[in-house]
Amino acid sequence: MKYKFSIPSALGPEAPDDSNYNGQWKAGKREGRGVMKWNNCGSVFRGLWKNDMRENGEMHMAPNGNIYIGGFKNDKFHGMGRLLLQTSNTNLIFEGLFNQGVCSAVGKLLYANGDIYYG
Repeated sequence: MKYKFSIPSALGPEAPDDSNYNGQWKAGKREGRGVMKWNNCGSVFRGLWKNDMRENGEMHMAPNGNIYIGGFKNDKFHGMGRLLLQTSNTNLIFEGLFNQGVCSAVGKLLYANGDIYYG
């Protein structure tokens, strides 16, 4: 399925996204395994869909290169998850709970050099 507008992309909810979905369907909605690609920004989601929304999987966010692996609720990061934050200096992984797209105040940070911070 090719979309002109779909779920919000990295460029915002109103940006035309020229996206493509390839996967399973049920009653005209994305349901089961599928891949969504946003051609305007390069973001890709691979995973499970339920009732036309992301439920669990891996979201590669372009152009910043960040990667989220975990659950979704109302198409936002939700539940236990990992967020790989890539910067020009280092890679940092946050492990912890997410609630409607916001990470909890307590979690674990994993640094590229092996250091771990929990708090």
